[in-house]
Amino acid sequence: MNIRPAVASDYVSVDPILVEVEHLHVALEPSVFQTIDHYDPSHFHHLIDADDSIILLAEEEKFIVGAVIAVIREWPEVGIFRGGRYVAVEEISVTESARGKGIGRALMGAVESWADKHRIHEIQLSVWDSNPGAIVFYHELGFQPFLHHYRKSLPSKE
Repeated sequence: MNIRPAVASDYVSVDPILVEVEHLHVALEPSVFQTIDHYDPSHFHHLIDADDSIILLAEEEKFIVGAVIAVIREWPEVGIFRGGRYVAVEEISVTESARGKGIGRALMGAVESWADKHRIHEIQLSVWDSNPGAIVFYHELGFQPFLHHYRKSLPSKE
């Protein structure tokens, strides 16, 4: 397996992999996510061109089988909050046929290396409660919950 940064010409190969994880999100949280046919190409190109983001790809035998999107984020020092930087993992996807082979772990390890290269010592990500497999995966990688978001659906008055 080879892990490498994405380039512009990878879009056509990576698009179905990113769409696959979006379909999973729609299945888990249909009130939040909508079905897409393609990952936004302008956003893809922005992520690979920007200095504060990266798309890393996993290849097996020259086929792309996984992708992770990571972005450097900053929060300001305001009031009692200390400012700082962290890497946010926005998406990770491994093709269904390649799951269980350590590809997700390798991609997340590459994100850790990228963060270290940028002298960033924290990675954050969000995972839906309706995705217990992802929760276990991240826990096995050493991630710990640190904030809970709550929501309450209100009845429609229409």
